Amino acid sequence: MARTSSDEPDAPLGPRDPRYVIRVPADESPEEPEVLPVRGGRTDAPEARPASDYVIRAGSSAEVPTTRGTAEVLRSVRSGQAGEPAAPAAAGTAVQPDLAAPTDASLPTAVGSGAQAGGPDGPGDGSGRGRRGREARGPRPPRRRRSRAARWLIALGVLVVVVAVAAVVVVRSGLLDGDNPFAGRDLYVDPDSQAIRAVDSATDSATRDAFLTIADQPTGIWLTPEKYPAGEVGPFVAQVVADAAAQDTLPLFVVYGVPDRDCGQFSAGGTTVEGYEVWVREIGAALDGTGTPVILEPDSISLAEQCGDVEGRLSLVRTAGATLTDAGATVYLDGGHSNWHSVQETADLLRRAGIAGVHGFATNVSNYNDDASELAYAQRLSAQLDGAPFVVDTGRNGNGSDGTWCNPPGAALGARPMTLEAEGLDANLWVKPPGESDGTCGGGPVAGEWWVDRALSLVAEDRA
Repeated sequence: MARTSSDEPDAPLGPRDPRYVIRVPADESPEEPEVLPVRGGRTDAPEARPASDYVIRAGSSAEVPTTRGTAEVLRSVRSGQAGEPAAPAAAGTAVQPDLAAPTDASLPTAVGSGAQAGGPDGPGDGSGRGRRGREARGPRPPRRRRSRAARWLIALGVLVVVVAVAAVVVVRSGLLDGDNPFAGRDLYVDPDSQAIRAVDSATDSATRDAFLTIADQPTGIWLTPEKYPAGEVGPFVAQVVADAAAQDTLPLFVVYGVPDRDCGQFSAGGTTVEGYEVWVREIGAALDGTGTPVILEPDSISLAEQCGDVEGRLSLVRTAGATLTDAGATVYLDGGHSNWHSVQETADLLRRAGIAGVHGFATNVSNYNDDASELAYAQRLSAQLDGAPFVVDTGRNGNGSDGTWCNPPGAALGARPMTLEAEGLDANLWVKPPGESDGTCGGGPVAGEWWVDRALSLVAEDRA
């Protein structure tokens, strides 16, 4: 409460005392204020004193301390409101009687100087922007403080908006590259590929140059139980992974050993039913935690009905996919191609083969369908599978397909690996190494063998 008694001013009761005002220079930001009594004395009812009775006059180059008390005095001066007496003024604060009546011209100085003081929670910015020189204003009503419940509701609303925006960014990033194993990576080029060996054995520069066109590109490394049986496949895969890691590159494996592989056709073979899971587990152990992409059993799902025992075949693929995924590989199941089963039929087979438990699917492996047809097919298939991502083999589809799948004439190299972009596409790849035969058709050697004439023809068509 305001005190009443003497005619002479006592020492100031503190910055809240309505009988006193802060004295600061008008053109500086002082930290030590001088406190002046209002009209030379105190009043019995200081809280009723009009704002015009409060002045701040320029004084020496003292500095205003950035304290809560200072700010409160300035607010009192602006609003004409008085508060309860606070602690005594700090030592060294000058108190001088103000014998002259204040004038209205004093008020802009008070407001302008006060703009440089600190707010209730800390110092001001010292700029005094837009306040000095304004016309005098009357008392302002006190600011209404929001209730704690209102403040909590506002904070909660801001939090919800921030989380929603972050979720959109995360989801969108995931669609673009968040789960894409190829994003930002270079692919591993197998130094022991058949194309590399062909380059080394070429007898003329033109042939060597043609083979280099293929050998310089990363292609799939095919794992078959005939070439890499149990006991050998694990160490081989581990060595490739280590070599790729040393180069900061990403290898691409193709697991191709399911029992009754290719239904006894040109690529017939595979493991036994009993040995298949053992062989796949060994591969998974070598890939443990690497995220390495794996194309799992090309043609196995699309040929399931032709091979018979559909559920047995799908069960083997489903188990293999789960084993490799659990080991940390990024698995793509066989999605056929655009000139085979319908989208609905292939989607049903993929669901039964466990597509929901792996990363995605692969299309056009070892085939020749053009980019536009294959991407359109893969996107329709993805839409049937909750947006599953996919990869497309573009190694030999430069001239598209004439409907022949085994060594068709006139084929050309396709888009180089990881050069295409499309919705849902993780990467276009050279899964089947160009130059390797599809089988003993069209004059070719056995499936998977290097065919010199075929390699030269693919390059020539690519350059035409």
